[in-house]
Amino acid sequence: MPMSIEHFAIAAQDPDALARWYGEHLGFSVRFKNDQTPPIYFLAQGDGPVLLELIPANDSGRAERQSSDPGHSHLAFHVDDFDAVHQRLVGAGIRFTAPPIARPDGTKLAFFPDGEGNLLQIIYRPKPL
Repeated sequence: MPMSIEHFAIAAQDPDALARWYGEHLGFSVRFKNDQTPPIYFLAQGDGPVLLELIPANDSGRAERQSSDPGHSHLAFHVDDFDAVHQRLVGAGIRFTAPPIARPDGTKLAFFPDGEGNLLQIIYRPKPL
């Protein structure tokens, strides 16, 4: 039974603002936006098949968590030129959680929050897994 990932959902306090943030900083565009208030978005990078869904969050508040706590940890984005992407994001005011990590095999990675604090990662691998 073949399967593939269609989308990943984030419950957003302000879906409109977060959709703009993903567009401005990570090059996402709106594939679909419904007529609800607040709206639900499906965002994509180019013609890529994997979508990011932004749904309105409830009023329960965000729980504090460590990256190794059970459950979702981060969403990772592969980049071809790690240094250029990292510098562009720093220049745009993105604050990374720590300096980039460079591994002996040439892999580079760094973590940063999106516009609402969801943990993201940029990663370069010289050889795909």
